[in-house]
Amino acid sequence: MNKKNVLILILLTALSGCKKQEIQLPQISSPGLSEIQNHSSIWIFRDSTENGVVPRLNKNNKIINTHWIFHIDKRLPMKDIVPLLIKMQEDKNKPSMHKKGNMESYFSYANLSGKKISLFSFTETNFNIIDKDSFPRELSSIKNEIVIIQLQEKLVKINNQIISRDSIGAILKRIEPSPSVEKEENSDAFLILNYSGETVYEDYLSLKAYLNENEIITSSTEYLLTVK
Repeated sequence: MNKKNVLILILLTALSGCKKQEIQLPQISSPGLSEIQNHSSIWIFRDSTENGVVPRLNKNNKIINTHWIFHIDKRLPMKDIVPLLIKMQEDKNKPSMHKKGNMESYFSYANLSGKKISLFSFTETNFNIIDKDSFPRELSSIKNEIVIIQLQEKLVKINNQIISRDSIGAILKRIEPSPSVEKEENSDAFLILNYSGETVYEDYLSLKAYLNENEIITSSTEYLLTVK
């Protein structure tokens, strides 16, 4: 393990306020929010058991009327993470007399360019879990509106074309959204983000950060595609 990983592990162990537990954050060279006030932390660890590797949610430090920062192990697959995120979003959206408005949810990552912990907001993201074979026809039939994260590092798939992540902007300049696409209110997004359950969290967040940094707009609705 390199020195950067050790530094991140030590820092997050100290922040967790509990027994020593390792968590490896995604390492991304992308600017992001570096500091927010009034926040609490939620952890998703990668635990090894007799039956294999499982995610473990620790929300003991969660406070409802704060911003939530999610520290998630970069090695976990999205099939283990998304159900937990949906559950936590449901908790955050429950009506409460003690809840304040404008409290957001953030992913944390190790910002390699700034050598610090940075944050990426996912407050508006609407996660959906759906069987790949029953993916909505109205979406699967749309051309040029689907971005699928591949398991290979820095490769994505737009429809049936596998390209480098850095080529997304050039590809999008050559295509137009289908007239059948219902765009979100006040948005010109026509990219719908999809990913397999085996997609590693670091690859997912790395692509999200890249799209955001390059001002490539995607739908706030995302689909985790599972296989029965």
